[in-house]
Amino acid sequence: MNSKFLTFKNYHTFKLSTLDPDSLKKDVKSNAFKSDREDIKHTTILNHIANSLGFSGGFGGYKKAGYSELLHFMKENGLERNIDLIRCRDDKGTLGKTNHFINLSLKKVADRIFHSNLPVPQKIFTGYDFDFRKNYYDPFLTYRDEKDKLGLPEEQLIFPLVSLRKIYEFYKKNKDENITLKHRYGDNSGVNQARSVKSIILGVVLYSWHMSSLIGDMLVSPQREDNFINLHLVGMDSGEKDEYLFICKFFAQEFREVINLTDDGWVEVVPFNDNLVFLKGDNGEYDFIFSNLRENDFEHDIDFGFKISYVPSCITTYHNSRWKYFDYRGWEEKDQFFAFDDYFQKTNNWGVDADLWFDDEEKEKLLVNFLDAKINYKKIKTTAKLLPGFYRNRDKLDNLAISNAITIKQFKIFLSENQNYTKDRYECSQNYKDWYLYNQDEDESLPAAVSWYDALAYMCWFEKKHDVSVKLLNENKFIETFGPCLDQRSHDFDDLVYINSQDGCFHANESYVFKENLPISSLPSGLNIINSGRYCEWLFERIAIFQDGGFNSFSHALGSTGAYKQLKICFRICYELIDDSDLS
Repeated sequence: MNSKFLTFKNYHTFKLSTLDPDSLKKDVKSNAFKSDREDIKHTTILNHIANSLGFSGGFGGYKKAGYSELLHFMKENGLERNIDLIRCRDDKGTLGKTNHFINLSLKKVADRIFHSNLPVPQKIFTGYDFDFRKNYYDPFLTYRDEKDKLGLPEEQLIFPLVSLRKIYEFYKKNKDENITLKHRYGDNSGVNQARSVKSIILGVVLYSWHMSSLIGDMLVSPQREDNFINLHLVGMDSGEKDEYLFICKFFAQEFREVINLTDDGWVEVVPFNDNLVFLKGDNGEYDFIFSNLRENDFEHDIDFGFKISYVPSCITTYHNSRWKYFDYRGWEEKDQFFAFDDYFQKTNNWGVDADLWFDDEEKEKLLVNFLDAKINYKKIKTTAKLLPGFYRNRDKLDNLAISNAITIKQFKIFLSENQNYTKDRYECSQNYKDWYLYNQDEDESLPAAVSWYDALAYMCWFEKKHDVSVKLLNENKFIETFGPCLDQRSHDFDDLVYINSQDGCFHANESYVFKENLPISSLPSGLNIINSGRYCEWLFERIAIFQDGGFNSFSHALGSTGAYKQLKICFRICYELIDDSDLS
């Protein structure tokens, strides 16, 4: 069966494989909810499931009355056996269950029904029990071997117009004819077999183009709209483009007329309510879909199982993925098409099957950038105000407001307002040591020693508190900003005092603090930096930087405050100012 996942506002997910309330309770209790998510109660999960499926009264109401109503509905509509109604049956696909002709998914179907703002179709052609192997794949293989005898061009994923025109003219002239050719594959290998020109040509056209789409009504009944072709034509004049699209739509309609004559491959769409819809096949077979369905779990790839909610907006690739999975409520197939179209128009490229041009990460990037330009989903928040504790170098051309290093006092405020963070921090990895162990300086105006993840969590909290998007300085900006301080540095490597050390040296799990009267270099803007070989700062590139006769960056364990190298790695944050209206 295809997987179905529900999403939660706090970044949890739940794999929904049944509608039975008793089974749901068992699944919730046995589900090992991931440690990188916020804590969530089982009752909260169950209530969210019921509400997401469109039932009132929470899970209690669903179990008491809603499920009985649902069972009655299913019985009335002959919905008896839950089964996959999307992928081809084993003996009818082109390569097992792989289907090169109709490339649908549960999410595509759910998006069309719940997020398209179009009327709910009565039926959808998924092709689940349509014999593609017999009707089109074998003829396609025949075309591949016999095209020279037929005087036809080689099959291609992207047919040039001249080739497409030649295929179209051959088809129009011979589509009702049969051609006897030697079959070279499967059980009929070596046997002369009559094949219709219609099946041969539709086989190669459908196989090469992947024309299946739910954006138009090619696979939907009733067919209210024109066939939609997943095609991006750039670099062609209007006459060539019109001709190309005309031929594509012609073949799409030819296929539509074929499937109009059979019940095979069609599923009936049976809505229960606005959030829950059944797909009905033959002999009591059914599947169910719901609004905002996801087919895969969210892959949280921040190291050490770091909490999803602690990742700030500046981690762009991750932020894009998280937003798309948990917050995006659009019609992805259509939005992805227009994202590709926007890309092809701007780059003057063209292609038929964009899925083959990009990997999943590239497709996601194109989609979210397109949506950001359209609806500003990222909502990168800026301000014209210079927030307390931030400074700007007036001789720089950018509008970057930069803080001094975040102090122990400031970080303690963050911890006091996020009391679960210390617990979460330790549970992420046993390699995390107690933050307080390495921040026992009596002077709490000194910079806080933090891990990379501590810095991320602080920034995420700061963004919510001050309604502005922040980030770490990158290496180039750090060097540009603090370059004038370079000649003033003492590069003292004896600036740490080890607490309770018997021999004055550092040992594992021992605390250390900065010595008094540290040398500090200041800039006219108000920014400053400690002159010490034991002082480092985290940078945006996931590296740290320190001074030793110059600025030197290095890779460091992201879960460490620098203790195992007898360093204190601190951090400062920055944000973009809108303009210069409040810099006086």
